[in-house]
Amino acid sequence: MLPTPFLHIIALTFFFLLTGCSNNGSRAMERSLQEYNQGQWSISAMWASKALDNKNDQDEAAYVLGLCEFRMQHADKAKGWFEQAAQSKNEAVRGRASAMLGIIASNKGDYITAALAFEQATSDLDGIDKAKASSHSVAAKSGNSFTRSVSIGGYTLQFGAYQSLENAKNAAETLGSDLRLAGLGSPAIVEEKNAVGKSLFMVQAGSFDSRGSASRCRNRNALPQCIVTAVQ
Repeated sequence: MLPTPFLHIIALTFFFLLTGCSNNGSRAMERSLQEYNQGQWSISAMWASKALDNKNDQDEAAYVLGLCEFRMQHADKAKGWFEQAAQSKNEAVRGRASAMLGIIASNKGDYITAALAFEQATSDLDGIDKAKASSHSVAAKSGNSFTRSVSIGGYTLQFGAYQSLENAKNAAETLGSDLRLAGLGSPAIVEEKNAVGKSLFMVQAGSFDSRGSASRCRNRNALPQCIVTAVQ
């Protein structure tokens, strides 16, 4: 499994460095980020909308609005905000927004668009972020719908563990339509090895900040039998 993803706002420092948070508009941006990091996505979106009035914060606000809509499973709205942020003159904002556009395209099975978006992100980002965007680009070019494309939270839903990769792929194909209708995107197959080195292939989907939010999604959408598991 992928480690903590580069698309997650881990702290406020990143945007503070971009904007300085020195006026009323930037204070709205600061409040938006605080609410986002506490999982209050609708409130975060409200403050980010206020920050749009500040010319210096528009790109960052658009990016956070995209993240909020993505978290609330409004993919089309999220896409619109990320497309705006992807035009930013700031490479960090532009790169992260492009990566999110790649993720949305991947979840819809549009791997050509996803590959182009990840290539743009690769050119704009640095360090481990750049490496991850490049890895996603390679996966998108291969059209591999069974590669984990996003893991924003620390928990996911697991729909089975198989000793055979072929059986795992068959299960993922069977589950695909139900998961996409629930807003979880395409299922991922993640290989793990047990204590004696034998491979198990886990069919997983979704990304959540807590076990509770994963359980609520499972119950709300009447999903096929699954368990909540931590992302390794």
